[in-house]
Amino acid sequence: MSAPNFNYENRCIVISDDDYDCGNLPVMMDYNCSHRYSQWLIPSGLHAHNIIVTAGYYYGACIDYVPDAEDFLARNIYMEEGEEAEAVMDIMDYFPGADAGYLMARVMEITNAEDLNERDEAIASLASYIEKIEEPMVNLALDDIRDSYGYTEVWRIAVFSNGEAIYEQV
Repeated sequence: MSAPNFNYENRCIVISDDDYDCGNLPVMMDYNCSHRYSQWLIPSGLHAHNIIVTAGYYYGACIDYVPDAEDFLARNIYMEEGEEAEAVMDIMDYFPGADAGYLMARVMEITNAEDLNERDEAIASLASYIEKIEEPMVNLALDDIRDSYGYTEVWRIAVFSNGEAIYEQV
């Protein structure tokens, strides 16, 4: 059984083998992930997303982004009962376009959760909200990388029963 060359979730900006050979690459760091494909992180200054490079199955690589808001919240925002206002202010420091009232409601859900499942659902809801706020910046960063390095963007138009795929330029 075969596999599609590019494994991506959102966008697929192709780094060709020629780009590798010529050194036409953005700065990349190791990225720990659970994929079968090798991956590297492109430092971007984003908070709720990671821009990653995933090695192709047969050739090249694909630049994509993946959400990382739940990990960001866990690493950077202290959310405990009685500290809700501070948590909202901290989130707004990272995401100035966020609605303070919405944030306060989500943070209150998190701090007043009856059990871990309820808390996890509230955190997922907050994470989804901040991912949506940051997504336009992610796409601008990807567009800038694509244009700066002269890469091509493709999308998968067909996957066959043997795992092979056909890609079309965007």
